[in-house]
Amino acid sequence: MRVERVAAHVPAPALWRLVKINAVSFLAQIVQIGTVPALMALRLNAAHYSPLIVGTVAGAPWFAILLLGGWAPAILRRCGFVATNGMALGLSMLALLCALAQTSPVALFASNFVFGIGLILRWVACDTWIVSVAPERLRGRAIGTHETLMGCGIAAGPLLILLTGFAGAVPFLSCMVLLLGSSALLPALGDCNGYPEASDRSQRLGLVRIVPTALMAGFVAGAVETSSISFLPVLSEHRLFALGVTAVLGGFGAGGTLLQFPLGWLADRAGFRRTQLITAIAVAACALALPWAAQVPALLFALLFVWGGAAGGMNTLAVIEVGQRISGAGMSTGLMAVALAYTIGSVSGPVLTGWATEIFPGGGLPIVVAVSVSAFIAVWAATALRFPRFHFKGAAVTRQ
Repeated sequence: MRVERVAAHVPAPALWRLVKINAVSFLAQIVQIGTVPALMALRLNAAHYSPLIVGTVAGAPWFAILLLGGWAPAILRRCGFVATNGMALGLSMLALLCALAQTSPVALFASNFVFGIGLILRWVACDTWIVSVAPERLRGRAIGTHETLMGCGIAAGPLLILLTGFAGAVPFLSCMVLLLGSSALLPALGDCNGYPEASDRSQRLGLVRIVPTALMAGFVAGAVETSSISFLPVLSEHRLFALGVTAVLGGFGAGGTLLQFPLGWLADRAGFRRTQLITAIAVAACALALPWAAQVPALLFALLFVWGGAAGGMNTLAVIEVGQRISGAGMSTGLMAVALAYTIGSVSGPVLTGWATEIFPGGGLPIVVAVSVSAFIAVWAATALRFPRFHFKGAAVTRQ
């Protein structure tokens, strides 16, 4: 379906809100995920620090999300969408200023840790915004569009570093300009502001029962995406692929960016559960077919394109599932749970892949991906009965 046909079916106020929210999130994404992690790693590497130190500093935002991310829904409830996003951008700006002033690994780790807090606040706030504002019949396409823009933001980060270089103050100042641009749009989001209801501990624990497939999909998406981005270049460097590192990552990243809107459209038309199964099968099939496509450039690029799109689509569909199945106070908590599941997958996936690669050289990545997806399919099959829609109100959970 053409974008203008989608826009014609969205009420003008809702469409304008979605445009503004996406603009705020896109500018922040360029900095928070697209630029800063690579910038920090390049600066430390140029200073001849060990790979262990580089990796530890790069992992600081994810440690912050694991340790403090659970507070994001409470902050969102107390402060509202606009103030929470302003807080996220302010923390990101503070982290950049600290990183510009200090160059030691300890200082950069602390800066990246603060950066991770800003990242998760913006992540949860914007996901909740999109799910709340989008009409239900078009929610899949709205989330797919948002995820596509997030992929474009990640892709724009390396281009920014290419333009500014990674030495000196210019790259940091460029990131600050983008964050200021995102902040400048916040006053226009007054009509989008809201204060989600509180959810108690029993509701949060109940998410495992209510959206197990979404949580498992978030975990698998994090594990597959991070492991693939980490180990596909290694396989290419070892000449196991007919394509170079740039083409390998380009194919994987292009799929992760361009296929999110079509998957959102498919979820709107066929339902998110059928689409979840399709994407899971596609991820597993691409991983298992990798050895046979490795030396055929066109086939390998196509396989990586589908692989990247389906892996990213599992997280997109997890967000869609939370939006479809939970309303009221539990929505932001559900989205936070998916983000945490994705983070846990991002931390554990590369470790498991590295361990599997030592046992099965060249085959560790496909094996870990296939096993992870098989676990998701098992959860999907176990929850195959039709789920009701849940609405959290006070301490009670009501079915709609």
